[in-house]
Amino acid sequence: MHYLPAEATGQSKIGHQKKTDISSLTLLFSDQWGLQIRPPGECGAREMGFVEPRPGCAFVHVGDSLRFASGMKFQSCIHRVVPFDPTEARCSIAYFLRAEDDTMFMDSEGRYVTAKEWHDQKFKAFTDPPVWQAMAPKSMTLGA
Repeated sequence: MHYLPAEATGQSKIGHQKKTDISSLTLLFSDQWGLQIRPPGECGAREMGFVEPRPGCAFVHVGDSLRFASGMKFQSCIHRVVPFDPTEARCSIAYFLRAEDDTMFMDSEGRYVTAKEWHDQKFKAFTDPPVWQAMAPKSMTLGA
């Protein structure tokens, strides 16, 4: 993924909204600051915090598919990317491991859905107009 310098886009304070990935696992390689995560569970800290980039290392996080397949033993990683240095272009490489489209899951609301249905519903929740996005179940955007 290549993000242009925020100054060039006129969006120096805008990042992506917090979300979870639909994948089983996501492997993210980046030497630059910008990734923020929210610690899982009831560990106290519920605010987003920066992840220190380490050259040559990957950040591995759990997505919704693994959360559902594990019977909710693993938690989806709530994360976002925000501009850290608005004058710098940001490059990262992400590899998403996904379940087959016909894989059946029980989501956190007790609904049975295929991996494809989950993907399509989640994608729609992010591309709908903001007023409709606000009505989407939190499990759709945050894997809750």
